[in-house]
Amino acid sequence: MKKALSLLILLAVSLPIVAEAYILPAHFIVRTLAEKQRQLRIKDWSLILSTEYPEKNEVIEERLYLKRPERVHLIQTTDEQRLYIEREGISAVGAGESLTRGAGAITNLFGGLMLTRGADLDGLSERIINLLTRSGINTEVVSLGRIKEQPVYIIGAQIGEPEKPQIWFDKDTFLPLRWIVYNQGETRGIKVEMLMSDYGSSPAGNIYPRSVKTYRDNKLYSHSQVLEAKTNQSLPESLFRLP
Repeated sequence: MKKALSLLILLAVSLPIVAEAYILPAHFIVRTLAEKQRQLRIKDWSLILSTEYPEKNEVIEERLYLKRPERVHLIQTTDEQRLYIEREGISAVGAGESLTRGAGAITNLFGGLMLTRGADLDGLSERIINLLTRSGINTEVVSLGRIKEQPVYIIGAQIGEPEKPQIWFDKDTFLPLRWIVYNQGETRGIKVEMLMSDYGSSPAGNIYPRSVKTYRDNKLYSHSQVLEAKTNQSLPESLFRLP
């Protein structure tokens, strides 16, 4: 009897620890994110950003347009009118005649994560998993970590593997907080890290971050903050036409 009671006490103590350490699979994490998308019914975003470029010692205004499915158009309002356009895995970047087009790895995953193509939850989830895989992120690997005191799910790496392609999701909201990818896919080319924060205070609502920091090869490249935001503006498809 004493032996059985001791076993029950051991199980009672151990079970909370096991439950707390349970790690959700990548498909469940992205499905929860996809469900959040569907509930909000956001078709597009029109954002005004203030972006600091430390190396150039300048702060400029930028306009960022996002549209379902998976369209991104960033315009820097400088004399050269530099822009970035992305749709369905193909992008164009540059200014004027120097604009180049390619099918390289997508380094800004936000359009694909939050404005995904798909008729239902299964379709949305599979599309997000495919996006992560194309970006070099191993969706078979999921671990737990923290950003400051906030618990996160890490897809693509174990904690302490900063060179591997990976993406971090808030453990409570399932919103993306960080990703590391390479501009030539897998671990080739420039390492691009993006950190998203301050979802709760963003003019774009609590599903889009107020602050986005971008690092290239571990050096801060830019820091953008949302100044103004509008949703569901019926942005024309011509705005996302690749040259």
